[in-house]
Amino acid sequence: MKKVILAGALGIAAFTGSNIPGLDSLTASAAVQEFNTTVEGKVIEVQSNYFIIESKELNENVTIYTDFQANAKPGEYVKVNSNGLLLQNAFTTSLTANSVEHFELAPGNYEKYTVGHVSEVSSNELLVTYIDNNGNSEDLCVPLKKTHNFKVNNLVKVESDFWARSIPPIAVNAKVEKVKTQINDYSTSTKSLEKEGTTLKPGMYEKEDGQPNFVIGEITKLDKDYTDYVAVKYPSKNGKNDVVYVDLTQGQHFNIGDMVRVDFHDGSNFHGIDKTTYDHIQKINDKIKQNTNEEQWVWS
Repeated sequence: MKKVILAGALGIAAFTGSNIPGLDSLTASAAVQEFNTTVEGKVIEVQSNYFIIESKELNENVTIYTDFQANAKPGEYVKVNSNGLLLQNAFTTSLTANSVEHFELAPGNYEKYTVGHVSEVSSNELLVTYIDNNGNSEDLCVPLKKTHNFKVNNLVKVESDFWARSIPPIAVNAKVEKVKTQINDYSTSTKSLEKEGTTLKPGMYEKEDGQPNFVIGEITKLDKDYTDYVAVKYPSKNGKNDVVYVDLTQGQHFNIGDMVRVDFHDGSNFHGIDKTTYDHIQKINDKIKQNTNEEQWVWS
């Protein structure tokens, strides 16, 4: 498979083939282009339909869009994987995620340990690159006594009671392990919804303050106006059917009859003739639809 690098989007470092943690190259075949873009960084802002990470490798902020529940939190360190390209305009750089990997620890030099990316690997040694308290990139050497499966770009935690003076410093009798992670993607989000499906029936669900929270319903219409949209039917409070229209701005694909969950956010509108929102829609397992054939739809 031939390697293709888009220098305009990924920068000179990627163009020259430099091994940068948090930024992977793109691959393309002669028949069908298949892209794999990976960006890491600290989450600095979370909104209803996107979040923003601070990428040290790209030296800029990247806006991340998802069509699943990413559960990103300000201050955490994440790795975003995408089958698409980084998109740039005069104001933002953005990426649509296929998965979001949440790291338990962020890179840095802490009181009792150091967290960094593996930059070089041998059978008995690792070179780990981390960011010091002044924001500078530093290296440390980690000797290994046992066989291992560490790879370049792994985020690792290094603990040592003694550091030998050298350039770079050597962690003597160090304990090194991969930083624990949790991945959110469409499949994990769907599994969560499947679990909810055993108790939640189609209808409108509200927050504690009485505002709409989400809808579980059936797609009854696929169409296109300024953008693709779907109509989702659900039972209202009075027992009659109601509809919410969902614009699909990120290329999502659904079929008539799909059972979905639509999460409402700041961009949702409940005050016009029609209820409208955009994105934040996920397909739910067909078991939920089967359940609705046996039990009457309910509203909560």
